[in-house]
Amino acid sequence: MMLKALRRRAWIVVVCLVAGLAAGVAAAALLPRTYASTTQVYVSLAPTATAADVFGSSSFVEQRAQTYAELVQGESFERTVQTTTGAAEKPELTAQIKDDTVLLAVTAQADSPELAQAEANAAGQLIIQRAAALEGRTDATATLLLQVVEPANLPETAGFPTPPVLVVMGAVVGLAVGVAAAVLVARMNSTLRRPGDLLDLSSFEHTTWLQRHGKSQDDAHALVSMYRQLVSSTRADGQTLMVSACTPADADTATELASEMAGTLVEAGLTVAVVELSRLPESPRPGLSDLIDGAPVAVVAVPRRDTVRMLHAGTHPLRVSTATGAEIERSLAALLREVDAVIVLGPPVVAGRPFPAVAYARAADAVLLVGTQRRSTTREVEAAYASASGWQAREVEVVVAGPRLRARGTHATAQREAVTTAP
Repeated sequence: MMLKALRRRAWIVVVCLVAGLAAGVAAAALLPRTYASTTQVYVSLAPTATAADVFGSSSFVEQRAQTYAELVQGESFERTVQTTTGAAEKPELTAQIKDDTVLLAVTAQADSPELAQAEANAAGQLIIQRAAALEGRTDATATLLLQVVEPANLPETAGFPTPPVLVVMGAVVGLAVGVAAAVLVARMNSTLRRPGDLLDLSSFEHTTWLQRHGKSQDDAHALVSMYRQLVSSTRADGQTLMVSACTPADADTATELASEMAGTLVEAGLTVAVVELSRLPESPRPGLSDLIDGAPVAVVAVPRRDTVRMLHAGTHPLRVSTATGAEIERSLAALLREVDAVIVLGPPVVAGRPFPAVAYARAADAVLLVGTQRRSTTREVEAAYASASGWQAREVEVVVAGPRLRARGTHATAQREAVTTAP
């Protein structure tokens, strides 16, 4: 589902990606580039060292080398290097002892390759001079000997971050921001407002967008086509359709849709029974529970060919919820012997009250879940479809219907034409 939402909002990802690339290119063009050059100085005992100097020479040399590494980063040392090179600003110098060696690596960073090389060489020569002054004796001998073993190199490329790295970093950040923004927009604006919003549903292939424009013939044709396609998708003689709202907020839409579908079939000359189980009647009268207990169809639904026959829960509403699958199938079969089509209007999928949805769904030829345009959300429709998919129904479809708009014209004639022309 989230991948579909991202594909629909790919423009957000593309915009953020382009913005990230632009920021990376701008950073690469505007940020100053830094070049680093390194010279290596070898620290060892001088040939004039005495026997006392040689004793413990390894640790002695290492300690001295560490001392000179710290000396490189002193302010006076940096100012001397600046004076030597004639640079406008103090150099950025670092020094460190390479592991398990007595090599002192002195690195200078500058905004040009030549200046970085000059400052590194100057620092290397200065540290040798400072060591000679500090380690010298009265007899003109020295304990340590420092010598450059690798002159400073001329850097060819700038240090991190390089322009290509900045561009890649901008693209990665832009892509991440774009994906996050697309996901946030999808979650914040998940209401089904237009047909394209159905693409966010994982049940997209089983979902229909029903826009009722108020044109009688078009509306009737759509309803009859939907009924015939659903009930005949599993068997040619299908006649029973179960209709349920996705949520309680969609209950009125489901009731209207079931009533319009039944009315369209009746106007075409068919007999239709609507079993209303989504709500309990205010005044109990014979209905489905009585039919389950053996009452004749004539008692619960008076046979008339010019109107929809409505059946409620009956005088024993609890019986509707406790009936077995066999009893429900037997009752619907008895009802179908008297009418041409049966529409069972069940309670909302997430109604929360006990209802054997599985038994009624298995007894019907198909299940139609109803959502409401500009009210239902993708999460609600997904949850309802996931629940209904576990009812073991032969076919489960979703319709997201819009508000019914009144239109002028002969509705009955349009309904008859729709029934005769619908596939």
